[in-house]
Amino acid sequence: MHDFKQSPLHYSVLWKESAIFLNITESTKHIDATLGMGGHAQYFFTQNPHLHILGFDQDAQARTIAQKRLNTFIANNQLEIIPENFQYLKKICTEKNYTPTSILFDIGVSSLQFDDKNRGFSYRFKAPLDMRMDQNTSLTAHEIINTWSQEQLQHIFSLYGEEKYSYRISKKIIEQRKIKPFETTTELANYIVSIKPFSKKTLHPASLVFQALRIAVNNELEVLETAIHQAIHILAKGGRLAVITFHSLEDRIVKNVFEHYISKEKRNKYKQPTSPSQQKQFCLKKITKKPLTPSETELAENSRSHSAKMRVVEKL
Repeated sequence: MHDFKQSPLHYSVLWKESAIFLNITESTKHIDATLGMGGHAQYFFTQNPHLHILGFDQDAQARTIAQKRLNTFIANNQLEIIPENFQYLKKICTEKNYTPTSILFDIGVSSLQFDDKNRGFSYRFKAPLDMRMDQNTSLTAHEIINTWSQEQLQHIFSLYGEEKYSYRISKKIIEQRKIKPFETTTELANYIVSIKPFSKKTLHPASLVFQALRIAVNNELEVLETAIHQAIHILAKGGRLAVITFHSLEDRIVKNVFEHYISKEKRNKYKQPTSPSQQKQFCLKKITKKPLTPSETELAENSRSHSAKMRVVEKL
């Protein structure tokens, strides 16, 4: 084992806890479904120098950083970086005949994306209304804000942002864009500030709308649910799956999917595949009865970890 300290430029949330609860020291084939800049993977290699990792990430900028950071392990054929969204987990693992003994999802936008002024994820910087995690996709926040109907905008603001002023904000956006389309993050954020009650003790007025736009642009919740099902299917018997989420919508999806496989009454609904000769039942047990949250030490070192929750299950 080696001493390891997270970089202040990229702090991977719950890095020690994820290694412990995934039994990384005993794992042989790991999937990092959200490789990012490679923080979790780098730590896992210090805990298990014989580990093999498939690392998925759709963000080219993050992959470049991870490749430099983990170049030794790539050269040793211990790490293979997959330039894909984690919705392709099952397809790629089937093609590679890869059966993981541990899987980690670290959901949400990385500090790299939030702090890049050109990506449009944050209302703090003036940038085009983009918000795409994968720059090869076509849908942007600009298109949503300037072309979607009031009903569609209200729906995503309410569902994905849990914004209680969703009707008022969507109605005003429609009125304003008839005069002049919204082009930048600051234009949109400042407009929301002008129409929504604001207190210094609460979130920035635009934060929930920006969250909703990011989720809609990247189809995050639907993709997450699909990927968690796939991860359960490909995971080796006795293997463990951990998912770190950062807001209630994500955590609710993870909790509900896990419960489907844990609940005896619902197990038959998720038999895969369905042909009689291949019929197999997937069942899970909880390793964490309640979601794990960052320690006081981690919170002091990384304020962005405050909303993180990690759920862990084992495949029976």
